[in-house]
Amino acid sequence: LECQKVRDHPEILKPIVKLTLDSSDKLNHPRSLATMAHALAKISFRTRNSIVESGKLWYFLENNIIDAAKTETLDPRSCANIVWAFAKINRKSHQLFSIMESQVISNIDAFNSQSTANTIWAYAKVGHSSPKLFDAISQKAME
Repeated sequence: LECQKVRDHPEILKPIVKLTLDSSDKLNHPRSLATMAHALAKISFRTRNSIVESGKLWYFLENNIIDAAKTETLDPRSCANIVWAFAKINRKSHQLFSIMESQVISNIDAFNSQSTANTIWAYAKVGHSSPKLFDAISQKAME
């Protein structure tokens, strides 16, 4: 029922989008960005509707995630949720997927099977070639 409400009245998300965009300089914690991206992708997918001003919102998320990933190590779940979210809405960002590749490879031993599967699916879905990433995942699987 809730998805139906959003599907029929996508404008109900407008205040959340506005607040998010207005707070863009404060939203820079990797886990928060990953959670937001994951939630927005689920809403978009389940309602079969693009979120109001979603282009601006995804652009903001993409840039803030890239900036955060340059200075911090993201945990496996955040990495998997980020790439899953972008792939789920079919948003192909070479820069984002490249920087997330480095994050995943540097932290591959901490990835569980769910995070690994979501990451593999996301890279395949958007068609982002990443031999180093798949080699690292294959190597981990053989251990």
